[in-house]
Amino acid sequence: MGLVKKILILGGTGFIGMSLLRQLRKFHEEFEVLVIAHRNTPYEKLEDFNVFTGDLARLDFDLLDRFQPDMIIHMARLRGKGVTGRYLAARIGSLANKRLIRHLYGLSQKPVVIYISGTLVYGDHGQDIVDETSPLSPVGYSRQYSIAEEPWVMECRKGSLPVIIMRPPWIVGKQSWFKTFFTDLLLEEKKVPVYGDGSNWMPLIDLEDCAGLIIHGIRNGEPGKIYNIFNPSCIVRQLEFSTAISTAVNLPLYYYREKEIVKRYGKAAWESLTFSLKTKTMHIEWLNSFKFGFPDLNSIIINNIS
Repeated sequence: MGLVKKILILGGTGFIGMSLLRQLRKFHEEFEVLVIAHRNTPYEKLEDFNVFTGDLARLDFDLLDRFQPDMIIHMARLRGKGVTGRYLAARIGSLANKRLIRHLYGLSQKPVVIYISGTLVYGDHGQDIVDETSPLSPVGYSRQYSIAEEPWVMECRKGSLPVIIMRPPWIVGKQSWFKTFFTDLLLEEKKVPVYGDGSNWMPLIDLEDCAGLIIHGIRNGEPGKIYNIFNPSCIVRQLEFSTAISTAVNLPLYYYREKEIVKRYGKAAWESLTFSLKTKTMHIEWLNSFKFGFPDLNSIIINNIS
């Protein structure tokens, strides 16, 4: 057995983070994990890990220096409400990320940073296929939140720090957007939503497979690279996605129009729900070497509807 790899996780108690931690338990002999958690975290779910209270904006660098991580998994994002709130949160996040970057430059042994982003940063591409070299044109919630990401994108391009960026697409899990915009509505209103005409393309991945691909990146990713992480068998139109849910729960479709959604959730929600993207990756061998636990649309829906 090789040396244990020490991993510091920022944002480990969020939507993706909790799934990642569940899977990291399988590799307890390979990784030593330290989690920076919020005060209101259910600590009983983290008993297997080293846990300290904190957040991105007030990260304790003394703790980082004592732990001396080989790798930092960065999933932390400060949240804000509304356009102004998201902008202010993103500006604070950007400053916090720059502060962390400056500290990492001063270390003799620099940890690899895996920064978890998302595909909203690519923007609406209609029928066009997007890979990691495509220009960024953020839409929806990413218009503001991408500001906090920019320092890591720059470091990844420069190569002065060992940075990997991973961009998952629509992550289907029992929380987050799928709960807010699909399962809550179908439970409350007894109908399955379609946003707009449903023609937009959606690359999908199950939450568990997303976490698995992050671990695949921990073990096999290359610094200086950007990875689109998605399920190649699950790039579907929104209407196909909603129809599959409708069949699974035996409820009718309902077409929401822009005015309804903007009034209820805001314009950023509408942009995020209707932008169209077909992803591919320049790292096809890397992606093909991963075995998906939920390889098709039906298995993803069944895993998350029950």
